[in-house]
Amino acid sequence: MSPRDRSTSWSIHRIDWGPMVNPGLIRNEAPSQSRWFANESASQRVGNFVEVPALVRQLGADPAAILRDAGLAPDALHVAEHRVSYAGLGRFLRGAADITGCAHLGLLVGRMCELSDLGLVGELVRNSPTVGAALRALTRYQHCNSDVGLAFLIERGSVVDVGYANCQLDFEAPDVMYDTMLAAGINFLRELCGPGWTPSEVLLPQARPFDVTPYCNLFKVHPSFNAEICALRFPAHWMMRSVEGADPERLRIAQEQAEHATPPKLLQQVHRAVRAMLLHQHHAGDDVARMLAMHRRTLNRRLKAEGTTFQRVLDGVRFSVACELLSMSEISLDDVGNRECGAPDLIAMPRRLQPPETRSGPKPASPDELDARPCRKVALPLYAARCPA
Repeated sequence: MSPRDRSTSWSIHRIDWGPMVNPGLIRNEAPSQSRWFANESASQRVGNFVEVPALVRQLGADPAAILRDAGLAPDALHVAEHRVSYAGLGRFLRGAADITGCAHLGLLVGRMCELSDLGLVGELVRNSPTVGAALRALTRYQHCNSDVGLAFLIERGSVVDVGYANCQLDFEAPDVMYDTMLAAGINFLRELCGPGWTPSEVLLPQARPFDVTPYCNLFKVHPSFNAEICALRFPAHWMMRSVEGADPERLRIAQEQAEHATPPKLLQQVHRAVRAMLLHQHHAGDDVARMLAMHRRTLNRRLKAEGTTFQRVLDGVRFSVACELLSMSEISLDDVGNRECGAPDLIAMPRRLQPPETRSGPKPASPDELDARPCRKVALPLYAARCPA
C-alpha cells in the first residue's frame, strides 16, 4: 500500500466497553489488587502497522534494529492479523521517530490506513447504514483491535468529537500514536462521508511541534495543540449521512462475529468507563455504574470482590492521564489536575494509591518540583527532505 493523500449537554449511554488496562500503580501489590497490567501484557492487532517497517526503511533507518531495541521479534509487524505488545509498539514508534528525525512520523503511518485495515471492526464500520452508526460501531468494538486504546465519541449539541485515548501508563510514544490515529480517522471519515470531508477542528494534546505544515496539509485546518483531548471535531449533521455502498448482509455477518468475541472483564470495563467519563468531565461512581447498566451498590460489591474500590480505580486512571499530559504537553500542573483529571489534589494521589502499610517514605514532590520536570517535546528535528510528503 502506498501513502495517501461550550455549553455542553451530555447523556450516558449503556455501552459494551472493551478491555482496558488496570490502572493500579503499586508494584508490590498482589495480582488481584487494582494495578496496571504488566506493560507487555496488553496487545495491539498489527493491522496497518504492517506498513511501518517499509516506511522506516524509506526514511533511511533500519527497522530490524529498531524492532530489536524495542524488544520485538524481526517479524513482529509482518502479518496484519497478528498481535503485538502495545508497549513494544510504543518503543518501536518512539525509536523510529527519533532515529529518522521525522517529527510527523505518526501522520505518515496514519494516512496509509483504510477501514479495511481494521479487519472485523472495519467491516462493521464500512457497512453501517449511517455515519453515526459507523462511529458508534467503531467505539463499541474497537477493543477487538487494541487492549488499551480507547476510541471515543462525544456528541455535544451541534458538534461531535471522535477521538482516541491511550490507556497504558508509561507508553513511550503517545504523541506518535495520537498523530497516527487522527490521520487514520481522517481517512475513515472520508471513506464514510466522501473524499472532500474535512473536520472543523483538530485537537491534539501534545505540545506544538516546530513545523506544523505537515499537519495543516493533511487535516486542511490548523490543529489546536495542548488540547484537552485527541479528537477530530465536526458538525453533528454528518452523523445522519447515509454510508454509500453499505451492505446490510455483510453488516449482519460481521455483527454476529463480533458478538461472539470474548467479553471484557469487570475491571477492564470499569477502567474504560472511568476514562470515558473523564473525557466528559464527569467521574461520579453513580454515573459509571449507570453506564455499565448496574446499581452502584452492585458495582461496589463486585469491585470489592476484585480486591479494589471505585476510588482506587478513579485515582489510578486520573494519575495515568496526568502523567501522560505532564510528559508531552505544556499544560500546567494546576490545569491538568483541575481541568483534565478533576483532581485538584493531584500531588497527593500517588500516596493514596498505595496500601496503608506502604505509605512511609519520601514525601511527594512539590508543585514547583513537578513543574520543573524534564518534558519530552513532540518537536523533534525535522528533516523534510527525508520524509515523504
